[in-house]
Amino acid sequence: MRRRLTSLGLLAFLGLGTMAFAQVTGVVKDGNGFPEADAEVVVKGTDKVAYTDENGSFNVDAKVGDTLVINGKEFKVTSNNLGALKYSNETELKEALVTVAFGKQRKEAIVGAVSVVDEKILEKQQATNVISAIQGSVAGVNIISDGGQPGTTPSIRIRGISSINASSEPLIVLDGIPFNGSLSMISQDMIESINVLKDAGSTALYGARGANGVILIETKKGRKSAEPRISFTSQFGVADNAVKMYKKVGAEDYMKYAWEALKNSSTKGALAGQDASDKLIGFLGYNPYGSIAKPIDANGNLVPGAALLWDTDWEDLIQNKTAARREYSLNVDGGNDFTTYNVGASYLNQEGSVITSRFERTTVKASVNTKANNWLELGANMIAGFSNENGPTQSGSSYQSPIQWINSMSNIYPVYKRNVNGGLAYNDLGELIYDYGQDPSQLVNGTRPLLSNENAYAALVEGYKVKNKRTNINVSGFAKIKFNEDLSLRSSIGYQSYLYDNSQWSSNLYGNAAGVGGRIEKNRDTQITKNITNILNYNKSFGDHTFSVDAIMDLYDYTYETTGAKGTGFLPGISVIGGTTMPESVSGSISSERNLAYMSRLTYDYMGKYFVEGSYRKEASSRFSRDTRWGDFYSVGASWIISKEEFLKGNSVVSDLKLRGSYGEVGNNQVLNAGVQNYFPYLQGYESGSSQLDEAGILIGSLVDPNIKWERTGSLNVGLDFGFFKNRITGYVNYFDRKSIDLIMGKAISPSGGGQASIITNIGSLKNYGFEVNLNTINVRNDNFEWSTNINVGRTYNEVLKLNGSDQLIMGLNVLKVGGSRYDFYLQEYAGVDAADGAAMWYKNDANGNKVTTKVYAEATRYIQDKSALPDFEGGFSNYFRYKNIDLNVLFNFSVGGYIYDSSYGGLMNSIKTAGYQLSEDIKDRWQNPGDITDVPKLLASNNDYNSTSTRFLFKNDYLRLKALNLGYNFSDKAVGQMGLKGLRIYFQGDNLLTFQSHKGLDPEQSVGGTTFSRSYQQRTYTVGFNVKL
Repeated sequence: MRRRLTSLGLLAFLGLGTMAFAQVTGVVKDGNGFPEADAEVVVKGTDKVAYTDENGSFNVDAKVGDTLVINGKEFKVTSNNLGALKYSNETELKEALVTVAFGKQRKEAIVGAVSVVDEKILEKQQATNVISAIQGSVAGVNIISDGGQPGTTPSIRIRGISSINASSEPLIVLDGIPFNGSLSMISQDMIESINVLKDAGSTALYGARGANGVILIETKKGRKSAEPRISFTSQFGVADNAVKMYKKVGAEDYMKYAWEALKNSSTKGALAGQDASDKLIGFLGYNPYGSIAKPIDANGNLVPGAALLWDTDWEDLIQNKTAARREYSLNVDGGNDFTTYNVGASYLNQEGSVITSRFERTTVKASVNTKANNWLELGANMIAGFSNENGPTQSGSSYQSPIQWINSMSNIYPVYKRNVNGGLAYNDLGELIYDYGQDPSQLVNGTRPLLSNENAYAALVEGYKVKNKRTNINVSGFAKIKFNEDLSLRSSIGYQSYLYDNSQWSSNLYGNAAGVGGRIEKNRDTQITKNITNILNYNKSFGDHTFSVDAIMDLYDYTYETTGAKGTGFLPGISVIGGTTMPESVSGSISSERNLAYMSRLTYDYMGKYFVEGSYRKEASSRFSRDTRWGDFYSVGASWIISKEEFLKGNSVVSDLKLRGSYGEVGNNQVLNAGVQNYFPYLQGYESGSSQLDEAGILIGSLVDPNIKWERTGSLNVGLDFGFFKNRITGYVNYFDRKSIDLIMGKAISPSGGGQASIITNIGSLKNYGFEVNLNTINVRNDNFEWSTNINVGRTYNEVLKLNGSDQLIMGLNVLKVGGSRYDFYLQEYAGVDAADGAAMWYKNDANGNKVTTKVYAEATRYIQDKSALPDFEGGFSNYFRYKNIDLNVLFNFSVGGYIYDSSYGGLMNSIKTAGYQLSEDIKDRWQNPGDITDVPKLLASNNDYNSTSTRFLFKNDYLRLKALNLGYNFSDKAVGQMGLKGLRIYFQGDNLLTFQSHKGLDPEQSVGGTTFSRSYQQRTYTVGFNVKL
């Protein structure tokens, strides 16, 4: 009986799954009544799609109550036969809205430069940080991932930089609230769309924070008149490095190269070879050949019987070549005619490319909107993220940076200690003993001349722990009062809390903190953001005229507090700072910022084809003095939909054609001072110190102009949106010109200024200009097969217009010079190798200004190179294929024309001036004998400048990367109906699968400024997963 009831229940369940859908038919016609062929018909919120035939007819699996989206317009399903759907004002079709600053607009009414990345594009990539998912999809947006450590936040540039000393990062707005937390805390599956605002026409209402562009992130919301929809996604994958690290020499080759360096440095003439053989082990400190005292003979050959006891591959030990990745996400949405809701949860566990590194994140989300009555609408939204990260230091030197260790430590040094016979040494518990390079009593294990008392592998496994814990909570709510059909007031409030805890633990038994009994460091950053916005809107249509007026008040309050403590000396097993016996340092700071703004926006539409928009923002920022804190920002813009004119109606080629232009001024108050973002540039700083007579006192830290004011950026944008052949070809072209003035810099002053050489004031200016092109094509599209392509490319020029009164300003490896670029390299120029003696050469200017060579690096002249870190072109292209239920999406991103200074490679070409420092395989091309023609100098075991900073290590940084590949299969409606489901998809996802690059050995995505860092490499990920809808 139980079996019969179970079968009946299963049949009933399956029946429910199959009876809900039916074939909905209709005919799509344009405004002139002509059939629309190849129009896409999508059941909103599902994967169901169909296309119209040559007669405009379609049929699609849907049910009454569903919404059809046809070429971006929505239509409610009221019956199984919808008849003719005509694009005109008499139908129920409505254009989808696009999120813009403080509201939404119809796409055709937008006059600025706004790029939309919707859920369909996002779901074809996977990224720990949601912003990384749009890389290669938006022209004019440059995203540089900060290494392969999961949980890191990338650097983002929209149309270049707008400042020299202030931040160039765009403003991030999450569900209408400025976001100051970590974007790695937000699950990609919870995002509905990401809109990028590029020009002042679209960012002016953000005033002081809009100069660098704005990224609007909208999370998923509920659906009206829809039964609950449950979606669950599960993914599992593995990852390794996206590119191969530098090729390095093994232990035997290193011993021979070290011998050669000693021989070239010897003063013993004919006996130099024997001298090098005698000194080799003492020079290196270790003998990987054990009891053979002189493993390399006087001719540089391995002596008979010599065999390596170890050949340590540090890269293989430290790198995680099968890093696991697991992610699960659940989303539920639905609603009725009055209330909609969406709740979701996500869990991610991802290992990094370095052993012991891991990122674990849990995210929860909930939103609800309700129409309380015909005049009041209420809504609330919450998203919270909690993460734990175990990860090594991503920059710097020594063992704390494992990538730096891999590129520094030769294979001749062992992981584990050896005994006098060369065998592995064990402690009293029978455990292997790590080697820290400090045992002068041993013949096999001596004192390492490089990074002694350190061992990166041991530090990762036992000796050094870095843990980062983040808690990010965002809560917002709104109330909208509708006074009548034309007038409404929307008030919203947002609260964001971001808590970051950093913990560092160094062993008291081994490593560089063993001498002080171990070290514990704790740091906490707390950021609190509060935001209140009131928007009064009046919207009126009469005849062919439509206008909308917004009056807006916005209050932003931000507090940033840091605390830190460090102590040494603790017993084994202690991990809390209270367990240390010797306080080392205590630090703390608190800063706050408040912005108050009053805004207005006017939009006007005539006949649905002529659009005008203007906006104004008056804002005060507490970062500036009372006399200069108020700023005025504005924008004006217009657009003309040419394709709606009579002379283009019914045109078989031109489907859409829209000309738009805008100009505006925005500001930048994200001023930096020694890397600290939250400071007040108008305040005079003081510090403790002493006079020349060693008398203690208070000194002026730096002179500032009390009337310092906003940095300002004026932005011009002219664009053309187009569509041809019934929108089978669509896209846009933008030209932009951004000029930033009143840049905050140090201005040189006379010595009478209290001993200070400069004063901080508004003095500099620069501009960025260029173009963007985006092209979409529908190559083939029918019910069985579809192929579409997207190509986007951008070119940005950067020019310094004004400096602080000097001819040029040197900033590290770059130079700022009027007429030049912020990204121009300023380096000594490498002249190659003297074929007679193998010495490195550089260029210098002689007394007459002629360019001549020199072998003395200190005499070399720094030149402005005709090479820049700024690429000539960057962008991406993708192809989407669908054959019946199988689909494939392939996305590439690229960069062409930029240069990078590779200091890591420079270290590997050190000519053994530092004993034990690892070497690149390229050292094989070194100079060896008089007459050799090469660009690699001879080896020297003495201090030399052969690998000092110069154009020798400046390389072209072109690359093409297979950013994402997604291959999936969607089960048919009949199949999923028989399973009692509404949808089922299985897929393979690959990220960073292939990288073609002009310079090998490092990940090409290093930094905007073209310098390298000792960070984990980006990961190449292979993932399988499934998505089920209930």
